[in-house]
Amino acid sequence: MKSTTKLFSLIFAAAFIIFGAGNVLAGEYSSKETNPKFLEEGIQHAEAGIAAANGGDAAGALAHIKASLDSLKEINSEANAARLQKASGKLRVAWAHSKQAIKFSKKGNDSKASSHLKKIAPAAEKGIAILSKLHFNN
Repeated sequence: MKSTTKLFSLIFAAAFIIFGAGNVLAGEYSSKETNPKFLEEGIQHAEAGIAAANGGDAAGALAHIKASLDSLKEINSEANAARLQKASGKLRVAWAHSKQAIKFSKKGNDSKASSHLKKIAPAAEKGIAILSKLHFNN
């Protein structure tokens, strides 16, 4: 009887894992519903990062671009994976310029900080342009 109970438990656990019931109980979400929300959130944060950079706020630009990248990481779409990577790459360039602007500003090198600050918006705008063309049909 004990071996039957153990076998039943193993079969149940395997079925639970194989059929994805674990994901449902773990709080996973529907990509169809959440992908557009995460995309919109990512675009909004990227736009806020551009506004911060244009206002001379490298720290604000860094925070918003990081939030944008975090939102885009939540998107689950194989059909748009290449475009998401390309857009994220452009936003990572903007993120890197934000970090450099902060670094040089702390060191007192305002010319280099300003140079990096001016590069944030163009890089982020390229990422937004790619993101604005994404569609989720699945």
